[in-house]
Amino acid sequence: MWVKLVTIVSMFTVVLFVSSCGQAVSTNGDGTSGSGSSSLMLSWNAPTTNTDGTPLTDLAGYKLYYGTKPGQYDQVLTVGSFTTAEIDGLYPGTTYYLAVTAYDIFGNESDFSNEINYTVL
Repeated sequence: MWVKLVTIVSMFTVVLFVSSCGQAVSTNGDGTSGSGSSSLMLSWNAPTTNTDGTPLTDLAGYKLYYGTKPGQYDQVLTVGSFTTAEIDGLYPGTTYYLAVTAYDIFGNESDFSNEINYTVL
């Protein structure tokens, strides 16, 4: 089960959506900007197969991790089987780093997805 979940993570992409409030944000370190506020909506594609092509049958849910330092997440939000999550209460002038993990019905957790960032200006 553990190896299966580790390979699943590479099969989904984290996509950032921001609620509108007129503040600029930056994501993925690529200079992309848009409108945003102190809340953040995050969404990702759910995997349906394992890397070896077999059907994914034991995925139980996801956890969203975030913090203010790259690769260091001091907050975790368990979102169950949902592929979206909203984070409120983000502070202006702060950059947040976020990643998602998947877990199976036995509680085994995958490695982190790709990390994205969000800056509240």
